[in-house]
Amino acid sequence: ACGHGQHRVLELLVSEGGHCDGEGFMQLAAAGDDTGDLVECAKLLLTLEKESLNRVQKQGMTALMLAARRGKSPLVEWMVQHGAEVKDNKGWNALMFSVDSGHGDIARVLLDKGAKADHINNDGQTAADIAAGAERSELQYILETFTGDRGRLRRKQVRGVEQDLEIATL
Repeated sequence: ACGHGQHRVLELLVSEGGHCDGEGFMQLAAAGDDTGDLVECAKLLLTLEKESLNRVQKQGMTALMLAARRGKSPLVEWMVQHGAEVKDNKGWNALMFSVDSGHGDIARVLLDKGAKADHINNDGQTAADIAAGAERSELQYILETFTGDRGRLRRKQVRGVEQDLEIATL
């Protein structure tokens, strides 16, 4: 039911003692289609004991990161309004996933809610680097309007010390 945004079916299953074993938000974020009502499902999931908006799956992703990657704008907005953390988890953050997937609307929401545009992932990239690498000028512009930064700083870890490598103009 979660995987298809079928909130009435989910409601019935929960009322009969069903549960999602703490994976409900992940299933919802990974839903294969947007025909169901994902936000209504999310509201129901938030009432369940084992569910957490900020649960991290084995691969290191949160439901917010997955929803940002999949372009589920209403769900991303709802999650952020209800306590989903926009911070990173060992590398990429939700903003980077939205930029990599070309979802400017989601990037704006995440930036408005405090996502760090200057966060550097384990490969030394910022969200602007990811946008530039994918030749997504519209996303570069969105990031630029939030950061005021017209260039990007590449960094690299050398023997445990972070060093600047170059400044490239976007």
